Amino acid sequence: MHPWRIFGTTEVAGAQAEAVRIPLADGTLFPVGAHADDALMASLLTLSDVMGTGHHAAIIAKVTAGKSVAVVGDGAVGLCGVIAAKRLGAEQIIILGRHADRHCTRQGFRCDRRRE
Repeated sequence: MHPWRIFGTTEVAGAQAEAVRIPLADGTLFPVGAHADDALMASLLTLSDVMGTGHHAAIIAKVTAGKSVAVVGDGAVGLCGVIAAKRLGAEQIIILGRHADRHCTRQGFRCDRRRE
């Protein structure tokens, strides 16, 4: 087996690796400017990682306008799943988690209730 494969094919539909080749990656890359400070770069890294995961989860769950959804976990990915569900039009969003310090965040996202 070669040390690399092309990502996004039937042979390699996904990957977690040090390096992958991604066809047409130039369509998903955006310049952020040479003067982006460290705080902005950290935020962009978070956005490109957990926000994409939360959005993917909402898409896979077929969240659409008017649906009720439950998000399991109130960590970074779970909260991004809430944001995605809200953006996709979910009528009711229930977040299941156990972090008391995230109550305000949950309320800011207008989730209906929190379960422990």
